[in-house]
Amino acid sequence: LTVTGVQTCALPISDWFNSSKECFYFICPNCKSLELKKDIESIDYEDSPQNFARKKDSKLVRVIKSTISYTHKINYNKIINASGKKKNKGQLLEIGCGRGHLLKLAEEEGWIVTGLEPQYSKYTEAKKNVNGEIYNSTLESVNFKHKYDVIILWHVFEHLENLGEILSKTKRILVDDGVIIIGVPNISSLQYKIFSKNWFHLCAPAH
Repeated sequence: LTVTGVQTCALPISDWFNSSKECFYFICPNCKSLELKKDIESIDYEDSPQNFARKKDSKLVRVIKSTISYTHKINYNKIINASGKKKNKGQLLEIGCGRGHLLKLAEEEGWIVTGLEPQYSKYTEAKKNVNGEIYNSTLESVNFKHKYDVIILWHVFEHLENLGEILSKTKRILVDDGVIIIGVPNISSLQYKIFSKNWFHLCAPAH
């Protein structure tokens, strides 16, 4: 396969929402990154039966949720340590804040937090979890009141298009010595090596 002049190979993955279908990821031979082939239908993950963690309650799901809560704390510490601003707390923005778990941890430690979450059900939960301002919107649609010391896109970047434009706007709302923290799934990770095609982050076509 050739994509934008680069020879690639394709990785077939079962559709996360319909196991009888297949989706394909292009693998870049240079950087080894993956890109989901785009000729697939749009899926609303929140309304899908595959969203078991939100629709079912069992001992297993409760264990998974408690593990995820612990992971949020680890990720928060990783992000703040990477920012170099642990001792100089100020304005923090999370783009794609989900249910506000990271923002809640930041707020408890003294950050002034703002969140963006376009998915309405997650936005309403974030509003309950966080005292700071939460927008039910995308980055392009908001006129921000502040510039930010730290801006986080944590497992959000891979869902977006027009990445150059997004980074340009993100930079405009960053203070001069501010930091942008971007986290994305890593195909070189131990998780991928263990789970391969069953790796959670390969939940095509949502991710």
